Amino acid sequence: MEDSIQIDSKTSNRNGGLDIFRIILCVFIIIGHMQSQSFIMDMSIKDGLCDYLFETIFGNAERTAINGFIMISSWYLIGRKFSAKRFVTTWFMVFVLNVLITILMFLSLAVPFSAVFFIQAFLPIIGRPQWYMCEYLLLLLTIPFLNRMLDSLNIRAIRLLLIIGAVFIIGSATIIPIEYTQPMFCEYIWFLYIFVLMGYCKKTNARFIKNDNNWLIIAVIAYLFIVALLLIGNITSYTNPFLGEKILAIGKYYCDHYEALPAFLCSFALFMWFKSRRVEGNKRITDIARATGTIYIIHTVPVFYWFDDFKIWENVFHISYWYEKNLLIIAMILITMIVICLGTIIFWIYEFLFSKLIINTRLVKFIIRWLDEKYQVVE
Repeated sequence: MEDSIQIDSKTSNRNGGLDIFRIILCVFIIIGHMQSQSFIMDMSIKDGLCDYLFETIFGNAERTAINGFIMISSWYLIGRKFSAKRFVTTWFMVFVLNVLITILMFLSLAVPFSAVFFIQAFLPIIGRPQWYMCEYLLLLLTIPFLNRMLDSLNIRAIRLLLIIGAVFIIGSATIIPIEYTQPMFCEYIWFLYIFVLMGYCKKTNARFIKNDNNWLIIAVIAYLFIVALLLIGNITSYTNPFLGEKILAIGKYYCDHYEALPAFLCSFALFMWFKSRRVEGNKRITDIARATGTIYIIHTVPVFYWFDDFKIWENVFHISYWYEKNLLIIAMILITMIVICLGTIIFWIYEFLFSKLIINTRLVKFIIRWLDEKYQVVE
């Protein structure tokens, strides 16, 4: 009988390579949102080859980047005990930023008052203002149960569980590219699958291949497969509209579905490659990496839905203006840097105020103490 999975939480120290990976993922998500929430989404080769290639290569990695974030979060949570402080801190971050930005938009008259947006902002989990943060909060609540499950199962059982998930989640999403298909049951199931995968990798110290640099090659090939489908579909649509649209639809499907094999393989290969890098920790890089959650929140608040079908980038940054000036690529890079800088500053301000004010209130202390006491029976 093989050993059960017992993971030392001390192995969860920060990895400089993963911090860099987290920042790169954040860049891809911002560019992806910029592409999908503006006219850029409808661009073709006829609109400019350089602009089209840039948005096709860098603007379609958003969902792949989400996989990377799930993997990094799971990696650091493997073997960890439940932390009420971490959960409450994250919950308040989602709550406070959503409420403040929503109220600010209402008061500035940029957005007419909407009870729906207000309720969503006040209910960070039930209202699901940002689906990723909501699933992450749920993952934090179930960490002790998941870690105990991993501790109780032997390695062969974990492998079997991963194979079952690969067949019914990754396999079905890859072989049958039907629009609107989601991971079996909900996104949380996908979080669980990746959590188990990270647990297996951490316990066995699995490398899967001898040369870690081959992971980078695998990631590039997997992503270029998606890009190739988009390019071929776009080009073919001019000579054979029916065939071109079909190929383009499959390419867009694989872009949108992080559980399909191309996106999963690309993100997992990148995770393994960055994890293997021997990069010393850098305080500035770590600070920006820690702020990526805030960066995600501030540009996906539900109140922005009001901006012409969520096309906030066109309304705020006037993307079409820069396109007409032949400065679209430069503008997208600068806007991405602005969002990252703004999000990092807001994160620092929030962290300072929370640690000095909110965390010391009686209510928050009571909630943290109550949660810690309840979870003692699990751990």
